[in-house]
Amino acid sequence: MIYLQNIVYVSFVDKLTYYHYLMNTYHNKKQHVLVVLFVIICIFKNSASNLAFDRFFKLHIHMFEMELAKNNFSQAKICLDILYKLYPYHLEYLNERSKELVIKDYEESYLKLRLMDVNDVQWTGSVKTCTPGKISPNAINKTIQMISYFRRQAGLNDNCSSVDSFNIYCQHAALVMEAMENLDHYLNKKHPCYSDLARIAASTSNLSYGNLGPDAVNSQIHDVSSKIVGHRLWLLNPFNTKFGVGITNKVTVIGVFGKFTEWNRDYAKDFYVGKKYVAWPPAGYVVDHVLPLRWSFSLYNGYFEEAKLKMYKLKNGKKELVTTQVTEQNSDNNYAISTITWEGVHGWDIVEETTFEVQITNVYLKNDFEQLDKTKPLSFTYQVKVLDVHKL
Repeated sequence: MIYLQNIVYVSFVDKLTYYHYLMNTYHNKKQHVLVVLFVIICIFKNSASNLAFDRFFKLHIHMFEMELAKNNFSQAKICLDILYKLYPYHLEYLNERSKELVIKDYEESYLKLRLMDVNDVQWTGSVKTCTPGKISPNAINKTIQMISYFRRQAGLNDNCSSVDSFNIYCQHAALVMEAMENLDHYLNKKHPCYSDLARIAASTSNLSYGNLGPDAVNSQIHDVSSKIVGHRLWLLNPFNTKFGVGITNKVTVIGVFGKFTEWNRDYAKDFYVGKKYVAWPPAGYVVDHVLPLRWSFSLYNGYFEEAKLKMYKLKNGKKELVTTQVTEQNSDNNYAISTITWEGVHGWDIVEETTFEVQITNVYLKNDFEQLDKTKPLSFTYQVKVLDVHKL
């Protein structure tokens, strides 16, 4: 039996936040009444009945199941996040539902989105005539959906969209690099099919050669070519949900920053004060196929030059040290958000469900004036629970 006293773990502000989420998630009047009832229970917990609280648990699990059945993965995750907060003693049950959510999202989003080739892109341009052309709206949408998938897994705002004007710039840049048969962030008039639009997009975008649309997003999240995983960081930028997309037969250009993007301080205000971080792979459950070789931890205005890292593999109640070696650190928000990286464990090396624990200490914060506060060192510990996809 879960006692109502467990609600003490949730602050009053959290309760109001949950109420806001719920009221925007569920539009049925009967559900609204139940939500309001629950908020009253939360606030006046000492006079509420355990039975009413238990009914809310069952109601919210039912809502989770409905959202999952409709592949509304963001809303299903919101349901679970709330229940994790309110019902710590139901942890084992909620973990099983969390696995279910992660696996179905992987199957319905990641696997299906990657099934895209040149026939799906439908590029109408030409290198011979230096015509940027257009691509299928579906190709753009799938690319954005793949970005949303990874952001959702990382616990970020996944309500992403493309900007039509940015798409045009990116399409021009993709044309130049298709003609070059190479990638370059710094285009000039010596490059074939050059245009000013291409130059601007090339300098503000993630570039991929040989990977189209969603597959390019996947490659950029893995980001084997960058020690600081800059491509990943721009896609997982907590302050932006607006992107540009340009694709040819061999090149994908994803616009990730610049005048067309959206630096949403209101949405991401918790990131400014060091309360929230971005980790890839994220805390919680993750499918092994999306696990990168190089892991990352990001904190806005984070100062990592003195940071200490310990990564453990948990097995049979024991901790086996995996690494303490930092690959790279960037303490200047050069890629949207300050980051530390290290060589973790690649997804292909996982042969059974495995839990890893990451500990990062001696982290400091800088303010917006680059002033460092070393009076309050920060420490972070989280667990990554890797699911072996071969056993699904």
